[in-house]
Order: sequence, then structure tokens, then C-alpha cells
Amino acid sequence: MAVNPAAAAAFSLAVASSHGPEGTLMMRKTLIAFSIAAVLGAGAAAAAAQDANTPSPPRHGERMAKLDTNKDGRISAEEAKADPKFAEHFAKMDANKDGSVDRADGELRMKQRHDAWFANADTNKDGQLSKAEFDAAKPDRSMHGGRHEGKGMRDRRGGPGAPPSAGEAPAARP
Repeated sequence: MAVNPAAAAAFSLAVASSHGPEGTLMMRKTLIAFSIAAVLGAGAAAAAAQDANTPSPPRHGERMAKLDTNKDGRISAEEAKADPKFAEHFAKMDANKDGSVDRADGELRMKQRHDAWFANADTNKDGQLSKAEFDAAKPDRSMHGGRHEGKGMRDRRGGPGAPPSAGEAPAARP
């Protein structure tokens, strides 16, 4: 709901004049509150308009589709030359070394990262992770880029920042 600052000021003035000195203080507080609301509202509107006019960078799928000029679902080394940054990393992205980059390469790279993380976490090399090994490896969440670490995010087992279960009282904040 938009508030007309001029109408709010007129209303505050009418209320203030009917309440003496206390009304003047109330008028000041009301005017300050409405002024802050108007400024914040105008700022939010300007930011939204700017975001709507700012083009976003192409998403990975859009970028791949643009490079895939023959529409075979794969980016060849020749097609990659159209994007110098992509071409620079082509050899690394071609995980299966078949001369093209496609979905299979992405899946293989992800599997290689997971396997490397597991091998690093499996300190006794028995092919299984004990709870102690898993807990010790948790801070090194390199396979996830560490982007959720320390942000109070809840995983499937609960943890910091997790909402209480049904019937459980909320935990006190430090």
C-alpha cells in the first residue's frame, strides 16, 4: 500500500494541533516514520527498475546452446573457439577426452570430484566411511564449494539453524 507523505503530514498536523505539546512530539515521530517509509519505498522501486533493465549473463545451458552451432548436443574444439574463455578451458572440460564437451563430461567431472573427496575422507582406505571419518571430512566440503558452511543451513540430519521438530521448544539463541 502506497502512503502519500503529504496526506500523512496533514493528518499528523491535525492530530498534533488537537493534543498540545504531546501532539507535536507525536507529529515529529509520525513525519519521520512516513519520511523513512517513503525513501525506502522509492529506493526499492528504483532498484527493481534497475534490475529489470540490467541484462543477466547467459546461463550455462544458454551458453552451451549458443556454442553448439551444429546442434548435435556437443561442443567441438572448433565450436569452442567462438568463446575464448571456453576454448581456454576446453581440454580440462573434456573429461572423457573424446574431443567434445557434453553432458557426459559434466557428469564424469562431478563423479571424479566426489570420488576424490571420498578417497580423501576414507583415511583407513577400507572403502567405507565411518561416522568419525565423515565428521572429520565435513569441514572440507570441497565437492560442494563450501558455500553452505557456517551459514546455519539445515541439512537432512538437522544441525545449526534447524527449526525445531514438532512439539519441540525452539532453542535459545546465543
